[in-house]
Amino acid sequence: MSSSGILKSSLAKKYAMALTGLFLCSFLVGHLLGNLQ
Repeated sequence: MSSSGILKSSLAKKYAMALTGLFLCSFLVGHLLGNLQ
């Protein structure tokens, strides 16, 4: 496996983690705002 392949896979993991983190945060914030109203 080349170094470029390893770099791409690590970047893909970082993007996947960031997307799931943003999705969970937005879901929690929306849930809290819905409960406050």
